[in-house]
Amino acid sequence: MSVGFNINQKDPNFHKLNERFGSRVDNKQWGMNVDFNLLKLIPANLSGSNLSINYQRTESISKPVYQPGTDIKIDEAAKQQEIKLINEGSTPEQAAASANELIQNSLTLSTSETWTASNIKIKIPTDAWYINDIINNLTFGFNYNKKYGRNPTTAKQTGWIWNASTNYNLNLGNENYFKPLDIPYIGDVIEIFTDYKDFKIFYLPQTYNASVTAKRDWNYSLSRTTPKPNIQRDFTTSRSAGFNWQITEGGIFNWAISYNTSISSSLAYLLTIEGPDSLFDLDRSEKEIWNDVFRSAGFGKPFDFTQTFDLKTTPMLPSIWDINKYIRINTGYNVSYNWKNNFQQEELGRSAGYSSRFSAGINLRLKSLFRPLFDDPAAKDNKQAQPAAGGGRGRSRTEQPKLESDEIHAIDSLNVELDSLETSESTLDATLTLLKTITNIIFFDYEQITLNFNQTNTYASSGLKGTGTGLSNFWGISQNEDNGPSRLFMLGLSNNAGPRAPNGSLSDNFSQKNNLDFKTQKPLWEGATIDLTWNVGWGINKSTTLETDEFGNVTINNVNSTGTLDRSFLSLPNTLVFSMFGNGIKKVNELYNPDAENPTQNLSDAFVEGFESFPLLAKIPILADFAKYVPRPNWQINWTGLEKIGLFQNILTRASLTHGYSSTHS
Repeated sequence: MSVGFNINQKDPNFHKLNERFGSRVDNKQWGMNVDFNLLKLIPANLSGSNLSINYQRTESISKPVYQPGTDIKIDEAAKQQEIKLINEGSTPEQAAASANELIQNSLTLSTSETWTASNIKIKIPTDAWYINDIINNLTFGFNYNKKYGRNPTTAKQTGWIWNASTNYNLNLGNENYFKPLDIPYIGDVIEIFTDYKDFKIFYLPQTYNASVTAKRDWNYSLSRTTPKPNIQRDFTTSRSAGFNWQITEGGIFNWAISYNTSISSSLAYLLTIEGPDSLFDLDRSEKEIWNDVFRSAGFGKPFDFTQTFDLKTTPMLPSIWDINKYIRINTGYNVSYNWKNNFQQEELGRSAGYSSRFSAGINLRLKSLFRPLFDDPAAKDNKQAQPAAGGGRGRSRTEQPKLESDEIHAIDSLNVELDSLETSESTLDATLTLLKTITNIIFFDYEQITLNFNQTNTYASSGLKGTGTGLSNFWGISQNEDNGPSRLFMLGLSNNAGPRAPNGSLSDNFSQKNNLDFKTQKPLWEGATIDLTWNVGWGINKSTTLETDEFGNVTINNVNSTGTLDRSFLSLPNTLVFSMFGNGIKKVNELYNPDAENPTQNLSDAFVEGFESFPLLAKIPILADFAKYVPRPNWQINWTGLEKIGLFQNILTRASLTHGYSSTHS
C-alpha cells in the first residue's frame, strides 16, 4: 500500500515579480491518494494477476477578500449587513445568520472523491483449457467519482458517475490449420505445383476480442437565481466484438479478413417517472431500475451501431520465369457501416449508411526483370580457351615448319579482303549495341514501376422503416426488412437501404471518388535519380430528395448530381527558354470567349490550353477529346554526392540537390 498527501495554500496578496497585485483570493486545497494491492492479502501465487484499488480525495476552497467588482471587503460588508438588519428590527440571531450567509455565498467550494479499480485480472494457474482460454483472458475495470461544489452563482452542484467494463481477448495462434497437400488425391494434384506445396487453410481466426461497458451519471445543479434545479441523468451501455482471420497462406490468393462491430444502447428511459406537477421527472429507486435491467430491458434501446469489414489478398505468383521476384500484386476491400437512431424522432429517426474503399496495386521491378536482355556478353566472349603448353611424359613437341609447296593457293572469287569484312561486322555490332542501349534507357531503365487504383464510395439514407440495426441480417441466413438494412447494403454492394417510414421528407446522398496513380524511378547519372508521377482522379456526388406517403411509398422530388476531375498538370513558367511554348495567362485571355454557349466550360478549356506547356495529345484530332483526361508528369530530382565535384571538394563535406515540380488541375 502507498499513501500520498499534498496541501497547497496561496496568500491573496501573493503575486509574481511581473505582476503588481495578487489575486485577492485566499486559495486552499489539499488531496490524498491511496493505492492498495489486494493480491497481497491472498495466500496464493497468482502470477500475471492484478487487483489494485486506488482512492483519491481532493478539496479546495477559495475565499475572496473583496466583493466582486468593488473595493469593499467581504468581512466588513457582512458586519455592515448585520448592523443594518438589527437597526431594521431583526433579532441578533437573524442578523448574524444573514451576515454569515453573505460570507458563505462568496466562497467557491469543491470536493471530489474517486474510487478506481482498473485492469483487474485474475490468472489462475491451471492447465484446464476452459480456464486458460476464458477466465484468464478476462479483464475488468470500474471507476466511481462523486463531486460536490458551490460558488457565488450556483447554490449547489453535486453529481456522481461510474464506469464499468469487461474485456475479453483470445489469441489462438497460427496452429489451427490443415494442408490440402495432406489430403489424399487432392494432395497429389497440388504436389505438381511446387510453389504452393506449403498451402495452408486456417479453420479458426487467429485473434478474437469482445467487450461490454456501462456508464451511468447523475448531476444536480441549482442556480441562486432560479428555484428549479437542473437535473441530468444518463445510463448507456456498449458492446463490441471482433476477430482477425488469415484464412489462407502460401497459396495463389492469400485471403485475410478483419471484422469489428460495436453497438451503443441507452437505458435512460428506466431512470425516471413523470412527476405529479410535470415540471420535472422523479428518480426511480435503484431496485426498480435494476429489476427492469435484468428482467426485460437488457442492454437497452440501441441508438448507434457501427461495423467494419476488411478483406485483403496478397497473391503469390508462380515462379515461372522468376516473375514472382519481379512482380508484386496486392488488393483489398474495406467497408464501414453505420446505423443511428434518434429517439426524438420515433418514426423518422433511423438512418444508415456505408463508406467503402477498394484498392489494387501492382509493383514491377522493370530494370531487374529485363536486365538479362541488356547485359554485355563481351565478358563471356573474352574467355577463350588457351592451347596446351607441353606434351605428355616429358616429350617436347616441336612444330615442323611449313613448306611453301605445302600451301594451297586458292583464288577468292569474291575478291573481298578480310579487313573489309571485319569493319562491316564491327559497324553493324556497334549500331545494334547503340540501338539496344537507347531502347534500354528509354523503355526499361526504371528501377520500379508502381500502379495503384482505389475507389471510395459513400452512401447515406434516412427515414428507415425497419427498427433493427441490420446485425441479424448480416449474420442470418434469411433477410428480414424489419431487422434493418440487408447484408449487401452493409457490405457496400447495394444502395437499397430498405423500406422507408411513412410521412417523411427524406434524402439520399451518394458520392464516389476514383484515383489512379503511376509512379516510377529512373537513374540519370551517378548519384542522380528522378521520381516521376502521374495522377488522375474523377468522382461524382449525387443528392436525392424524396417524400413518402402514409403507406411508405416513395416519390422522388429532385436529383442533384455533380462531377469532379483532377489530374497532374504541367505548366512551365513563361520565362527564359520556356517562353518558346507561349503558355501563360495572356494566352488564356486570348482563348477565352465570354460569349460562348457555356462560358464556364469555355473558361476551363482556355485555362488548360493556355497554361499547358506540352499539349501534344490535344494537337491530334482523334485524341483531342481524350487528352483532357490524361495526366501530365510531375517529378522530383535528387542529386547526391556533390561534395565530390572539384569545386566543392575542399569546401563541403556533404552536399545534395533536390528539385521538384508538382501541379494539379481540377
